[in-house]
Amino acid sequence: MSRVVNSFRNIKISVLFIVLTFLVSFFYRAIFIQSIGDKLVGLTSTIMNMLGFFNLAELGLSTAISGTLYSALYSNNQKKIIDIVSIFGYLYRIIGFIILSAGIVFSFFLPTIFGGAEIGLLEVYVCFFTFLSTSLIGYFISYRQTVLIADQKEYIVTMLTNCFIICKQILQIILLKWIINSYIVLLIIELLFGISYGFWINTRVKKYYPWLKTSFSHGKEISKDYKGLFRTIKNLIPHNVSSFIIFQMDSILIFTFVSLQTVTLYTNYAMILLKLPSLVSGTFRGSVASVGNLIAEGNKDQIKKVFMEYNALFFLLGGVICTCTFFLMKPFITLWLGAEYILDDITFYFFLFNTYVGFFRQSVSYFITGYVLYKDVWAPITEAAIKLIISITLGYFWGIKGIIIGTTVSYLIIIVFWKPYFLFREGIGEKIVVYWKAVIKYIILLAVAIICVYPIIYLNILFEFTNFIYFFINAIILFISIGGVYWSLMYALDQGARDISHRIFGLIKIRASKNK
Repeated sequence: MSRVVNSFRNIKISVLFIVLTFLVSFFYRAIFIQSIGDKLVGLTSTIMNMLGFFNLAELGLSTAISGTLYSALYSNNQKKIIDIVSIFGYLYRIIGFIILSAGIVFSFFLPTIFGGAEIGLLEVYVCFFTFLSTSLIGYFISYRQTVLIADQKEYIVTMLTNCFIICKQILQIILLKWIINSYIVLLIIELLFGISYGFWINTRVKKYYPWLKTSFSHGKEISKDYKGLFRTIKNLIPHNVSSFIIFQMDSILIFTFVSLQTVTLYTNYAMILLKLPSLVSGTFRGSVASVGNLIAEGNKDQIKKVFMEYNALFFLLGGVICTCTFFLMKPFITLWLGAEYILDDITFYFFLFNTYVGFFRQSVSYFITGYVLYKDVWAPITEAAIKLIISITLGYFWGIKGIIIGTTVSYLIIIVFWKPYFLFREGIGEKIVVYWKAVIKYIILLAVAIICVYPIIYLNILFEFTNFIYFFINAIILFISIGGVYWSLMYALDQGARDISHRIFGLIKIRASKNK
């Protein structure tokens, strides 16, 4: 029960802070665009994605370390935990210096890259080195937060991270709106908050693990004794490269084939369509450690049962949220930024499908991480190759639409079909037909749910989208009606949905009884 309670606490804290951050970010972005302009917003997004390329040097080390820490934390083997985190710190220090050196060399090419963007070089360089510096903080200062995450204390990291983000963005909003309209000042605030977070998270680690005395020299000395860890890192390299290409190349390709203004248009949608799965993933990320502990216990029947619960949950959330987004996205963008920021329908549909995949892939991803299954190195290489070839080819002819279609095709081949098969064959040990029966059932039930609530949309039950008050009323009506019908159908016809419902209701009852 402690594992479930810890997961529930992580979820509760994550929901609160991620929603708050999400709301503040909308105000921040609207004011940012109005005050600074499309080009500088596009510059920020493009440079952040370029720096993601340097972070490939991380090689998936944090994921490998988390997977290795699960068993050590489960058995409370303090010596092994100290060893693993010391190796982590030693390797991260090397990686940090590599990234710093590569960043300095790359900076000499910035005038050529952004020469035609009509933006001052001062802004380009300050932006680049600000975000380079904040990314290096994790390598030199805050890397030990991985222990909190692996030990089901994700809520601590979530609280601190989001508190810093909210305070930073509120300060930046105040500066932009009422004090000084300066892009450089915003970047200085970004850097100061990044450094402060790095030192503050370390105080939390010391509070919970006062015995965690690590050193770079110790990590270097014992690294040869952990060959299995390095094999895992080696297998993770293609996965990290693939993740970068899938999630961070779009802005770079859009800048290359279209313009910085179009990058802003894309990132407005990405802020919602890519953040929605990330929001849910972040909400449940503390459960990854719980899954790791469950797998460490070795009860195969329980592992399969819990996987089917997660699978039902993510299909439910993805189906409801994506259906609501389909009907609400265009009026929201219009109210938020203006009709000139709306994407064409075909591009939006492909984007939304990718978002849907981003939801239901979570259950498979959690268990692949829990099993530390990264030996299918061909899969991420293939996924990245498909994405690049199609996005570059179609992007050249169709612009943003073609770039997003590249992601869709790569998702279908690797994420939708291969990854579940790989997990069931190498981890859970069941035939994949069990998974696909559930998936087909969930998709059919979602279609039935949409048909059932369809009259709500087209019989003038909803208000006109003339302001945010009516928008949120409509959103609540849609969410409750679609969610209620879809959940009822799943609960009636699927064991995984019933199990996760009973688990959640049981936790709510426990919490309610404790608060009496």
